[in-house]
Amino acid sequence: MEKKLNILHVDDSEKILSLLRPMLLNAGNAGTINSATTLEAARKIMNRQTQDVVILDVYLPDGLSLDFLKWIKTVYPKTCVIMLSNHSEKFFQDSVKKLGADYFFDKSTE
Repeated sequence: MEKKLNILHVDDSEKILSLLRPMLLNAGNAGTINSATTLEAARKIMNRQTQDVVILDVYLPDGLSLDFLKWIKTVYPKTCVIMLSNHSEKFFQDSVKKLGADYFFDKSTE
């Protein structure tokens, strides 16, 4: 039996959250899908339940998610982190990957 994944999607855009949720559910191996619109809420969810995948917007109302990315990779190194942003310059993509992001997608085009 295939393991169901716990997924945390962190984005301040309700539209992005609602668009990705059905895609994640249709992927077939999604278990619990949690959503958060702030880093504080995301950290609380992570402390309650280990997440297999975190989909993380770069810019959130309570700050840049770069420190949160580093925290995830330090405390939960096996968690896959997928970064999303409209800021897709190569330098920026390289920077988040150096901090531990497993993947980076441009919200506007990917």
